[in-house]
Amino acid sequence: MPSAKMNRLYKILVADDDASILRSLALLLAYEGYSVLRAESGNSAIELLRSNLTDLIISDIDMPDGTGLDLMKASRSTQYVPPDVILMSGGNAFSSQQLKEFGVTEFFPKPIDSDKLIATIHKLHEARLLFRFHII
Repeated sequence: MPSAKMNRLYKILVADDDASILRSLALLLAYEGYSVLRAESGNSAIELLRSNLTDLIISDIDMPDGTGLDLMKASRSTQYVPPDVILMSGGNAFSSQQLKEFGVTEFFPKPIDSDKLIATIHKLHEARLLFRFHII
């Protein structure tokens, strides 16, 4: 598991139009020591992507003003090394296989299992560290 110091270097963008979910996820991730950016819509998240390099995006699929898939596509065009993407949704028109084909790293149904989410983030963070330091 990455150290708390390494966690601060790992930047996570959280996007959700539900203010309570957005706040809860941001608090959970900050407690784990991660650097967190928050956005209330897809378009505001895309604006944040244009001015901030991120390692991970955690986004609701269904938001007004830009979806999680729009955000994922934008991340692929704004960063040299695209961030990993975790999408979440209370109901989903896509299968897990379709989301993987779109390039989604993980999918979580709402309500989010926070222990499983943190374990997944640690795994993705470790993989990104190995990639950065060319150990893979």
